[in-house]
Amino acid sequence: MGTILAVAGLLVAVCGLIWQVRVFAHQVKESHSALNRGTQEAIEENIRQRQRATLDFIGTTIERQHALYTRINADPDFLTKASDHTRKEFMDLRSYLGYLENIAAGVNLGIFDQTVVDRTVGSRLVRAWERYGVWIQETREFQDNRRLFEELEHLAEKLPAITPVVKKTDSPEPVVA
Repeated sequence: MGTILAVAGLLVAVCGLIWQVRVFAHQVKESHSALNRGTQEAIEENIRQRQRATLDFIGTTIERQHALYTRINADPDFLTKASDHTRKEFMDLRSYLGYLENIAAGVNLGIFDQTVVDRTVGSRLVRAWERYGVWIQETREFQDNRRLFEELEHLAEKLPAITPVVKKTDSPEPVVA
């Protein structure tokens, strides 16, 4: 009878141990799930904060951007004048591209949100590189500074290309017989 009681006691102890291991495994699983949810929420909040900071920066500097943009686009001969490193137009273009360079550096470093920049000023960044890329290359050579506006170049290459807008006409296409 003592052996049966000992076996029964051992069986109860083993069953209790199995039950505790299962409870512990369940707790570990729940903790892991909670950690994953918390991590995901922190990542999403970080993204929202970066997007908000990007919008704030662009919003607070938009007047400066427009003033620089207007100055360099007001004169059809602006780029010719800006090729002379002693002229005011040279410094105006450097200022405008420097502003875009700061935005591009922020995106390339992960400080600014690329999607927000693309949707707000992305076309300006791409157009600036398209319009002034040759000028930038010449200025790099003249100043012996191969890194001049490299952040702008890298970001312009990453952003989607700008497709030209095709204007629709009211008249149908001519029919060739």
